[in-house]
Amino acid sequence: MNLQLHQSFGQGFPENCESVLDCGSEALTCSFNRRGTLLAIGCNDGRVAVFDFLTRGVAKSFTGHTHPISSLSWNRSGRWLLSSSIDWNVCIWDVMSGECIHKLRFQSPVMKAQFNPRNGLMCVACTMKNAPSLISLKEDASEPTVQDLPIDGEPEVSIVAAFDRRGEHIITGSSKGKILIIDPSTLLIKKQFRIGVTTVRSIEFMRRGNRFLINSSDRIIRVFDLNSILELQSDSDPEPVQKLQDTVNRTQWKRCCFSGDGEYIVGGSYHQHSLYIWEQNTWTLVKILTGQKGESLLDVAWHPIRPIIVSIAQGVVNIWSQSLVENWSAYAPDFKELEENEEYSEKESEFDIEDEDRSNGGEGRSDVDEEEEIDVLTVPSIPAFCSRSDVQPKCFDYNFVALRFSLLNLSKKFRRITFFISHFILFIYIDLTSIRLFFYTLICLPIPISIPIFILIPILNVCVCAVVRKMKRTIWTGSRWLLRWMTPRSQDGGSLRRVLNYPTHCNLLNCES
Repeated sequence: MNLQLHQSFGQGFPENCESVLDCGSEALTCSFNRRGTLLAIGCNDGRVAVFDFLTRGVAKSFTGHTHPISSLSWNRSGRWLLSSSIDWNVCIWDVMSGECIHKLRFQSPVMKAQFNPRNGLMCVACTMKNAPSLISLKEDASEPTVQDLPIDGEPEVSIVAAFDRRGEHIITGSSKGKILIIDPSTLLIKKQFRIGVTTVRSIEFMRRGNRFLINSSDRIIRVFDLNSILELQSDSDPEPVQKLQDTVNRTQWKRCCFSGDGEYIVGGSYHQHSLYIWEQNTWTLVKILTGQKGESLLDVAWHPIRPIIVSIAQGVVNIWSQSLVENWSAYAPDFKELEENEEYSEKESEFDIEDEDRSNGGEGRSDVDEEEEIDVLTVPSIPAFCSRSDVQPKCFDYNFVALRFSLLNLSKKFRRITFFISHFILFIYIDLTSIRLFFYTLICLPIPISIPIFILIPILNVCVCAVVRKMKRTIWTGSRWLLRWMTPRSQDGGSLRRVLNYPTHCNLLNCES
């Protein structure tokens, strides 16, 4: 519910530098988790610091590399963190415990590593002098398997690779501008094309959509659509949806990425701390964020939900956000700002629980709002955490719920009937039987025998009452089990008793899988 408050009423991109994070050492790369609550920062001394983005404090710190960190990647659940370094190692960390689950060593420095967005047991690693490798982890925590991706005769130097947003394809780019689309399950090349004789520096996918961008050394950012490339029948090279470049300064791009909602693209310049923001609908340059002069940009990351950009320049982490404008009139239309404090005079019926003016014919509160039904069974999905292909959570069938309540009413009526029958039996036995025994012993039996009988009559009455109550509880228990057996099943396979006891049975995170 609070995610709606984060949505901007105007523009969806930052405007100025809000604050700076202190990592304790020189920062090189950064990455948000899927919900934007944690920010991982890789440092020059091989240390990985995880920041709580709400409090802007260090939550965890991992030390496992001896050389600078080259890239960071979160798995879908946010429990694991993948770090690569130029010390030829790739480490997989458990964020909660801080332990290194796996540590893999390659034959050359690792420039980038990324988790599969949908499968946390699969990741890809790009080395400097060899072909990219596909890493398959085992559920039993055994040694993972490493397979080389096909390169189709291209040189094995400076090949970048990235998963698409669903993890169904791997897109690789070589130093000669050749793009390969590979199926990770079979390691077969499904499509290939060229963007020119230029070096591919990075490939980035948007979180909600099929578009991806390719940053190359010819100072052009090319935006492609993956579905149109796969549906292309001819062997000709596909045309990009749009080409983005700085036609005035001819700026080279260091890092590029999409915004969280996919409506904007940000590109960081290579030689200075400048961020260029384009809008995808019109492909126009809407904002240029400029840092301090003399700083060189290292990495850029956009917050998954909010219009916030994190940039790293000269080892300093800068946070760019929107400037907050206080709009107090949003709370009440007739709100007006006071220059100085004034004494408030309360009206006579302003804070009354019941409106006294309603009986006098005055304008009172209508009963329409009081009789409005509120839906407490349907659990709405959160659009910011769901992709377009995700399944929406199931809602409950009101017909089953109404039948359940009718069975509950039958159970209450059955209990009332057994209550009256048991008390009627107790009345007949205690009153009539006790009176008959009393007169019988008084008239027919001698006094030495009648005195013990007078003592046993109340004890016998108590025993009979206990037996009848036990029978009543047994009948009630049987009716409860009969009701449970008669209760139908809901659409998702669970009984309606569980639905009524746990109305939030729909898993809020189910839409993420």
